[in-house]
Amino acid sequence: MRPIKLVMSAFGPYAKEEVIDFSLLNNKNIFLITGPTGAGKTTIFDAISYALFGEASGSTRENETLRSDFADKNRLTYVELDFELRGENYHIKRIPQQMKPKVKGDGFTHQGSEAELILSSDKVISGTSNVTNKINELLGINKEQFKQIVMLPQGEFKKLLLADSKEREVIFRKIFGTYNYERIQALLNDKARDLKKDLEKSRDRILVNLKNIKSEEKIIDNDNIDFVSVASKIEELINTKKNEAKKIDDELAKIKKEIEKLQEEKIQSINNNKLLDDKKKVAELIEKYKSKELEIKEKEDILSKTMKAKEILFVEEEMLKQQKNKEVKEKINLEVEKNIDFLEKELEKAKSNLEVEESKEAEKDKLVEEANSLSDKKPKILEFDSKKKSIEELEIRIKEVKTASLNEQSSLERFKEEQGKIEEKQRDIVEFEKKKILIEREISEKKVLIDNVRELYRKLRDYTVSKNNHDKLKNLFIKQEKTYKDSKIIFEEKQEIYMKEQAGILADSLEIGMPCPVCGSLEHPSPAVRVSDVPSEEELKKYQEQFEEHQKEYNELLLKITQVKTNMDSLMNDVIQKRISELKERLGNDTYNEETEGKVLELGKGLGNEINELNYKLESYKKEISEKDSASKKLEEIKKNIVNSENKIKELNELYTNDYATLVSDKEKIKSLEKEIPKDIKSIEELEEKISVIKENIDLFNKKIKLAREKVNELNNNLSSEKAKSEEGKKQIKELDEEINKSKETVKNKILENKFKNYDEYNDVKQYIKSIDEIQHEISDFKQNFKSLLDRNDELKLKTKDLEYTDIDNIDLRINEKKKYEYEINEKSKELYSIITNNINILSEVREIHSKVLEKEKKYRVVGELANLANGKNSPYISFERFVLASYFQEIIDAANLRLTKMTGERFILKRKEDKGKGKVQQGLELEVYDNYTGKCRHVKTLSGGESFKASLSLALGLSDVVQANAGGISLDTIFIDEGFGTLDSESLDNAINSLIELQKGGRLVGIISHVPELKERIEAKLEIKATLEGSSAKFNFD
Repeated sequence: MRPIKLVMSAFGPYAKEEVIDFSLLNNKNIFLITGPTGAGKTTIFDAISYALFGEASGSTRENETLRSDFADKNRLTYVELDFELRGENYHIKRIPQQMKPKVKGDGFTHQGSEAELILSSDKVISGTSNVTNKINELLGINKEQFKQIVMLPQGEFKKLLLADSKEREVIFRKIFGTYNYERIQALLNDKARDLKKDLEKSRDRILVNLKNIKSEEKIIDNDNIDFVSVASKIEELINTKKNEAKKIDDELAKIKKEIEKLQEEKIQSINNNKLLDDKKKVAELIEKYKSKELEIKEKEDILSKTMKAKEILFVEEEMLKQQKNKEVKEKINLEVEKNIDFLEKELEKAKSNLEVEESKEAEKDKLVEEANSLSDKKPKILEFDSKKKSIEELEIRIKEVKTASLNEQSSLERFKEEQGKIEEKQRDIVEFEKKKILIEREISEKKVLIDNVRELYRKLRDYTVSKNNHDKLKNLFIKQEKTYKDSKIIFEEKQEIYMKEQAGILADSLEIGMPCPVCGSLEHPSPAVRVSDVPSEEELKKYQEQFEEHQKEYNELLLKITQVKTNMDSLMNDVIQKRISELKERLGNDTYNEETEGKVLELGKGLGNEINELNYKLESYKKEISEKDSASKKLEEIKKNIVNSENKIKELNELYTNDYATLVSDKEKIKSLEKEIPKDIKSIEELEEKISVIKENIDLFNKKIKLAREKVNELNNNLSSEKAKSEEGKKQIKELDEEINKSKETVKNKILENKFKNYDEYNDVKQYIKSIDEIQHEISDFKQNFKSLLDRNDELKLKTKDLEYTDIDNIDLRINEKKKYEYEINEKSKELYSIITNNINILSEVREIHSKVLEKEKKYRVVGELANLANGKNSPYISFERFVLASYFQEIIDAANLRLTKMTGERFILKRKEDKGKGKVQQGLELEVYDNYTGKCRHVKTLSGGESFKASLSLALGLSDVVQANAGGISLDTIFIDEGFGTLDSESLDNAINSLIELQKGGRLVGIISHVPELKERIEAKLEIKATLEGSSAKFNFD
């Protein structure tokens, strides 16, 4: 990896965007970063490290502190890095989380961490973790390895030199990724522990399974079992049950065959009956199709003629267009002729009218006489007018009374209808009251049921709690049992030693020739010998007290676990199993299993929902019943309305009778007056109007004479214009007649050519042209369907030969009787097979568990030993991981010594400490330094500051070489070193610089942070950092 360009924005002390272009170095592969303390030299390393891995280079710098305090609030903090790797260029950009100004409004908003990597193929990878993972993949190293071999931060790379063995193990584990070796150690430890636990669980499982064997006799008497004997008993039990099951199976097979035979008979009968039904239906359809054959023949003839008529139609349509044009012309001309006739008649009328108007002088005199006569009739007309108005008022009032009576009648009918509805509702309420009683009873029953379910659920929870308590007690019991047995063994051993010692004391008192106080013998060929480490009587008593205390705790715990088990069994057998049996229809089974608790919970929820639904119905019934009183009140009110309505109708009928009598009287009087006044005048207004009209007519006589003369002149002019139009129209019609005759002759010839008898026959056929496709499809469908029916009829005749209808119900009755018997036998079979299956499964599982127990015991002996060895618990006390890391460490030391010998004039050589330490402490990663001046080894912490820096630098460069060599050909063409050169004398400094120059000669880019003046003189390329009040800036200088 070789940096090309670094861009920092509002990063560390760099307030603005700072661009560092490493391509300006050209072939200068070593450069110095200089500047005052705090200016931002190390920040450049932080920026490169942050760009690649999302973290700064030093362990003391957090990502939240990377934003520049000098930066403007609107400037975003980010880092961009262009770098080259194996000839390919890459671009990466990271934005740390920070607060930034809101786009709209005042205040700040949170900017989350972002990362983007552009590969050489222009593929873009986004997301902080995705980018970091890709960088790890490209570089072949992670951030921890990067800090040790590429970027050596200030004070960081000395950690490796001065670390103790444990710290160095952690460092190397991160660098070389030996987590798997550590994991192998942990896995072996876990495996050994798990195998031991598994063995204990397996033995418990065997006992639990054997207790679940279904048998009339007891299979095991205690926890100490003879597996071979028990397995033999179970096999004998299984064989007995199998013999019983075989007899039942034979009977079941027999009845199944009988049922299958009956079902086959039923299926055959159903099919035969269907064939007979199909034959009847097909025969009926054939008769219908035969009745339509003549109709189809006629349609075929029509279709043939229609196709011919279609060819003639085009010519005829052209002729019709000509005829239509002629008709339009004729119509226009007819209108003109009508206008001429009309104008001629109007002219005659106008002339006659003029003569009439001129002869009306005598008539005017008659009008004057008539006006005077009408004035004399005025009194009688006034009386007539008064009576007429009276009659009109009476007629209006009679009509209103009649309407009111009809409306009241309608109201009466509506009241009676409402009365019927309320009475119907009262009957419904009675039904609701009955339903309410039933549903309350059902709710009560379900509440009792749900109480039982809840009690069962609580007992199941109690059972689960007891079971968990039992399991805990069992674990405690196993530990206590071991403690008790251990204390028993110790006590018995001490007691035996004590007793033997009593014999030794007695032997010491024996004398040759003197009788033994025990046996009386005078000879003592084999006297007892006293042993060492003999407990005193007081100590023996303490061992006994400890043993008795542990025995007491053991017995108490045994009693407690037995009581819990007894309570569990009692709870299960006396309560839970009883309730499950009562609820078996709803639970789906009558025995307890792992799913029972869940099913009980679901049943409780279901019953709760059912009760809620019933309560909802009950509330709706109560709501309807609550309207009982209001319905009664409303019924009484409606009955009152009916009485009121009937009285009102009676009053209106009486008023109608009186007004009608007055109306008849007034009409008789007005008939008498009509004889005395003019027939066409019925009111004073009409009289005065007629007199006014007569006077107006007299004034009109002179006007009419004038208008009559003007009319005669106008009509003469219009008549001349219309006659000219008529002549032109007749000429155009004659021309169209000639064209139409030619077209008619053409149509006539085509009709004869296509063998139509005459035009009428062609015209009749023409109506079918639009239906050609429909007729064709109808004929085709008829023929195809008719043929299918005939074929189907022949097929059915063959299939139904000698068949008759069968009674299916009779067969069903026989099948049901057989199935009932089959069900009874099947239930017995299920019960037996349940016992057999249970016992076979248990025996099989127990055998498998027992076989595995033997294998696990054998495996545990191997794995336990291997776990101790891998974890360094046995000599030589080196774990698996440390053995691998020690190999890497030796390679690092060898590579470091190549540079350290040059830097120190071959005085110092780093060595891995190999002599064993005290006790069982883990070995292999200790470091010491061999001093050629003294010929002795000493601890690395005894080195001076300058010597430590040279050793640290050599070790860091050696680590870099080894990591690259072991990392699968990774390409790390860059190394950055932060400070440390100030502790070197001039000779050491020259040696260190020469070592770094050798690195850059190999093509590696070397960047150094230092204040040492000699470095400024020796290194041409410098990246100068300047600090100001507005922030820092960086620039390359090649002077």
